[in-house]
Amino acid sequence: MGIEENNKTDMNINNWISELGYDKWSPLPVTGSRPSARYKHGAAVADGKLYIVGGSRNGRHLADVQVFDLRTLAWSRLNLHADPNSTKQVDDNSAEILPAISGHSLVHFGSKLFVVGGHSKAISDSVTVWSIDVETHHCHVVETSGKAPISRAGQSVTLVGSKLIMFGGEHASRQLLNDIHILDLEAMTWDVLETMNTPPAPRFDHIAAVHSERYLLIFGGCSHSTCFNDLHILDLQTKEWSQPQTQGDVVTPRAGHAGVTIDGTWYILGGGDNTSGTWETVMHNVIFRASEPCNYCAAASCSGASDTLVLNLSKLVWSVLTNVEQRDPLASEVVFLCLTRAKINQNWYLFFGSLNVVELLFGYLEKLIVFPIQYLSNFLGDRKIAICEHILAVCTYAKH
Repeated sequence: MGIEENNKTDMNINNWISELGYDKWSPLPVTGSRPSARYKHGAAVADGKLYIVGGSRNGRHLADVQVFDLRTLAWSRLNLHADPNSTKQVDDNSAEILPAISGHSLVHFGSKLFVVGGHSKAISDSVTVWSIDVETHHCHVVETSGKAPISRAGQSVTLVGSKLIMFGGEHASRQLLNDIHILDLEAMTWDVLETMNTPPAPRFDHIAAVHSERYLLIFGGCSHSTCFNDLHILDLQTKEWSQPQTQGDVVTPRAGHAGVTIDGTWYILGGGDNTSGTWETVMHNVIFRASEPCNYCAAASCSGASDTLVLNLSKLVWSVLTNVEQRDPLASEVVFLCLTRAKINQNWYLFFGSLNVVELLFGYLEKLIVFPIQYLSNFLGDRKIAICEHILAVCTYAKH
């Protein structure tokens, strides 16, 4: 298992489904001007399009908005406009419309994309929220009230109904966080969620998911010295934390990974483990070309997680779906993942994205990766799979 080496240089863009290999990741053709390689960006799907906002490249924040049409497999760039109804008027050519930013979260709700948190040159004591209208392309800073959380990046932000649940992250001072905050998207009001029992250790670059609209799950992430492989659950009704026992395959520590839930199953891709330190090491070495360990990273290098994981959220059973080679682009230290319910030829599709930061200095080649999972009935118990499902990955990696 792994990435299929397809000898065809030109896969038929109109008939790519029939050319997929079984139980393998396969590159797909894309058209349009591809985005530059990046990490710590935000990604979300809205109306059949994948939006990528900001991120970092070679240590510099980015401010662009890239769009991938999931129907035509074409890339394009979105030009934002200042919202004429905003209380803060800025020119369309101003960088203030959306500053260069990284480590933020991107969430789709209604006709809007919300950019939450992240680090940028714009200094703020509390978390800033930007709104991007996917119809008008207007962008502005959202005015919120209530107890706004302190600014941070690397947090998780999960949509539950009309509320965003934020957990953890890292302040610009490198303070690690493990607090819970809720933003009501209808009232645009922040509130602190006071919880009981022992919460997860402070961390950033973890992932979160919601099960049955009641349970918030936190997996992985890292501190400044180690990565985690622990699973924590917050009951949103009782406000109690727990750390349940899991079954199945052994899961290695990782940070910078990504996940998406489908019908009670959590699919997790990529991330960096702590075999040789945290994935921060890799970014430090790439940015500063460090030749030996430093106090910031605490190690010399880091390897990406090569497995694609599956967690049954009802039974809490881990399974390894597939593996790739250690230096494969899908074993990326920094990834994003998002879900689209776009239906093409009666099939559903999931969209992943990743960037192998180890290879940032050697040139770039963007590809779209697809992985068929129609055989996953053993992971879903007695449920019948009525339609063929696929996982797709937008993958940025170096030419060889």
